[in-house]
Amino acid sequence: MLLYAVLSLAISIIAFYSWVSYSGLPELSQLKIATGRIVWVEKGRYGIRFDLERVPEDFNYASKGGAVDRVHSAINSAVGQPITVWFDPAQTVGAPGTDEEFYEVYQLSVSGSVVRPLKDVEEAWGSDMKFALWLSAFFALNGVFLGIRAWRPCHAA
Repeated sequence: MLLYAVLSLAISIIAFYSWVSYSGLPELSQLKIATGRIVWVEKGRYGIRFDLERVPEDFNYASKGGAVDRVHSAINSAVGQPITVWFDPAQTVGAPGTDEEFYEVYQLSVSGSVVRPLKDVEEAWGSDMKFALWLSAFFALNGVFLGIRAWRPCHAA
């Protein structure tokens, strides 16, 4: 039980650190813009990865940005149409088990019509961070409870 207490406290610390270190998404003016036609698209558990024609970067729209099905549908139906993405050239995510890097997409439009604005993406990310704070509190309390339960039988006599 002591192991579970330590594990709970560790998860609490990680979630709390995630919440404390989150400073929000970059401003729209700080983002780089890329436009092109879809070469390939792949929807996964944690987001939508895709590549644009004649653009050297590969992109990822994170599921925590919200409206994943709507974004995926818009990308899939954009055959032959230009897609514009706003991304932070300093922010990449890696594909598990590979050395591939993808740039996080913070705003996306198809044929000039915004599918997912930065404001909505930022609200969704902020909601994730609020959840991280609650998760941290839950695991901290759980760790303390389990720690007390594990400690008492050893010192009850």
